[in-house]
Amino acid sequence: MALFQKPDTVDANNVWAWMVSPVDVVSDEASAGFGFALPDETAKEQVHFLMDTDAGRHARRQLEECISEMLLHQHRVHIFMLHISQSAARVSRWDRAGCVVSEVVDLKGRLLDDIVFRLAHLSQADIGFDDGAKLASPAQIEKLRQYRPENEYLK
Repeated sequence: MALFQKPDTVDANNVWAWMVSPVDVVSDEASAGFGFALPDETAKEQVHFLMDTDAGRHARRQLEECISEMLLHQHRVHIFMLHISQSAARVSRWDRAGCVVSEVVDLKGRLLDDIVFRLAHLSQADIGFDDGAKLASPAQIEKLRQYRPENEYLK
């Protein structure tokens, strides 16, 4: 028997409880939620932060849904996300109040390695896991199992 066998069917569902820092990769900036044009000091036009198109709004809704699912399935305070388009990137930090997005970063050279390295070496608390969340004790689990909806104090 081979060590790695190709499964007969592929289940491509996301496992929201296991995600740590999602990565959003887009091949076409027009379908991205954020602009990726690098600032040009000689250009008279301002670099667009939000893509104000139907495709851009749709992309941001998808990102929001992804983060919402992670927040629903994990005890998280915040989540970092990496957004990449061709040779540019942005880093975002999401929490229940909203999102903060970095300036565009030029990925020429080894800057992407540096970003990924720094994200990978953050502590559990710094990456956003809620260190105040603890597993329930056996006594707490038993107390929960004894819950009766007819008890007026527990409704």
